[in-house]
Formats: sequence, C-alpha cells, structure tokens
Amino acid sequence: AEYSAASGNRTRTILNEPMYMSTPTKPGSPLVGPREAATLLGVTVSRLRQIARAGLLPAAHAAGSYRVYRREDVLALARERAVAAASG
Repeated sequence: AEYSAASGNRTRTILNEPMYMSTPTKPGSPLVGPREAATLLGVTVSRLRQIARAGLLPAAHAAGSYRVYRREDVLALARERAVAAASG
C-alpha cells in the first residue's frame, strides 16, 4: 500500500484504488466494506468472513485492519449463489 496526500486527507491505495482512511468506502467506489458486501450477498458479516477465508471472495485489508472487497467480485459471487440456489 502506498500513502499520498489528496485534498489534505491521507489516502491508502488498495487494489490500485485510492481509499480515504476516514470512511470505509466512498459512494460509487469499486470497493465495498464488509457490511455492504454482506448485504449484497444476503449474508451476515460473520458469514462473509467465512466465505472470504474459504477463498471464495478475495479481500484486501484497509486502514484499521478492516477488509474491503471489490464490488464486481461480490456481485459475481452473488450471481453464482443465485444460480446454484435456482438449480437446486
């Protein structure tokens, strides 16, 4: 991770995206925090951690040691889960 000054705020680059350290994710960001990712998947944050630990959803660590997820990865997993549920 690299740090740089942007608009007077410290930023951290995660997955090549600047992340403001004062907020988990910015609106419209390609990165989502654990609560938003869990909501998109329809699971609890605890279950989301289990899914990530199992290697089903890649995660990066942001400032403060919380995890962030790429929105496109979360949505792809949600689609896979929906297909699996529909097929039985």
